[in-house]
Amino acid sequence: MRTTLYYISAFLTYLSVVFASIADSDLIKLVQSQGSNKVIELNDGNYKEVLTGPRDYHAVVMFSSDSSQFNCVLCREFKPDYEITANSWYREHPKGLLKEQEAKLETPRKNIYFFYTDFMNSKELFSQFKLNNIPKVFYFPPTEKSGNAYLNEFDEYQFYQGVHRELLMSYLFQTTGLKINLYVPPNYSRIAINAAIVLAILFVAKRFQSTVGKFLSSRALWGAASLVLVLLLTTGYMFNQIRGVPYLQGEGKAMKDFFLPSQQSQLGIETQIVSFIYGMLSLFTIFLIKRAPEIKNHKANFVATLIACVFIYNFYGLLLYVFGLKGMGYPYRFFKA
Repeated sequence: MRTTLYYISAFLTYLSVVFASIADSDLIKLVQSQGSNKVIELNDGNYKEVLTGPRDYHAVVMFSSDSSQFNCVLCREFKPDYEITANSWYREHPKGLLKEQEAKLETPRKNIYFFYTDFMNSKELFSQFKLNNIPKVFYFPPTEKSGNAYLNEFDEYQFYQGVHRELLMSYLFQTTGLKINLYVPPNYSRIAINAAIVLAILFVAKRFQSTVGKFLSSRALWGAASLVLVLLLTTGYMFNQIRGVPYLQGEGKAMKDFFLPSQQSQLGIETQIVSFIYGMLSLFTIFLIKRAPEIKNHKANFVATLIACVFIYNFYGLLLYVFGLKGMGYPYRFFKA
């Protein structure tokens, strides 16, 4: 009797998994209730409802993580484009593809849904696909199969250089036949802030016209601004902002903790060190050109020039040393540290 009950219970459990797949109509209602972001969250508690059992729709799943534990730069770059792609589709099809219209076509199309799953909430799901790196984007086509068939029936989106949203839309058109028209919503808060800043600047310029005119025509101001801009662009500041690189590696006790031995990667502290070196070289060079000739006393002029040259030599040697750390084959150095 117990054996019979066991097999009945097992069979019912199997049926619950097979027929637990969430219906297309239920997903439409879920998407419509989500507000502005139409990407559906997937986790260990609900992924079986989407991936197992018969599925009458296209499913696109982004495997990623927002946790600082992983510091996934590409995840942060790609996620906004992924959400824009999903929202663009639902903006044009708020009720999905109407079955009445699709029935008239020779090859009716099916709805597409976008899902996002974070490792911290989906460790079981991640382990099933044996993922070693993120982000990943998997496409699951409509199917009549049930159970764990989804583990073998999916296609992986490849990350290439370019505009992520355009590449993703092209990929989805090739795999699903559905064309997504891009729509980027305007950021009204940013527009309002920019307008307020412009109005404030115009008011100040009008109110203090003479003072502002002298300030803007200052050679020292433009010289300092140009120097700062050049330092920012030549020391990798923009690279740090785009890539979101870590500030320091390790405990900061060894040279490798401050400089990564590669020209394709760097740390935040590298930018500060190299900026300081370039800044000091610029200041001492300007001193030699502008200030040293104004010293009338010959002995004082000689001493000041000698000191400036010594500093330039040492800072330039330090700069060459940094180049040697970044490029192991770099042959030029003034001294060894």
